[in-house]
Amino acid sequence: MVIYKKNEKNVTDDDPDECGDVYALTAMESETKLFISHHEGSRSADDATKLFNDLESRRLTTSPIPLFASDDWDPFKVALLNVYGILEQPPYCGIGTKTTSYFGAT
Repeated sequence: MVIYKKNEKNVTDDDPDECGDVYALTAMESETKLFISHHEGSRSADDATKLFNDLESRRLTTSPIPLFASDDWDPFKVALLNVYGILEQPPYCGIGTKTTSYFGAT
């Protein structure tokens, strides 16, 4: 990917259509800070899914699904669900706070 201009605010009418906002999505190991995967694209669930698909392709199938922590960005939730899980609504038993959804691993 060639990045002509990163920010949309710097794009002029004379620039190619490829110019504009570009975001770097990254996955890193929390203890060692090792960058495992990155993806450059837009702020979309599709680009977040591409990041997690790349991350999943690098994981041994015998290893457990990694723990993910993020800034609660909605496209990450969608991408994690697309790559790793199913959306499940547990029955409410009348005790405690009623949950709205649960991301369960497949």
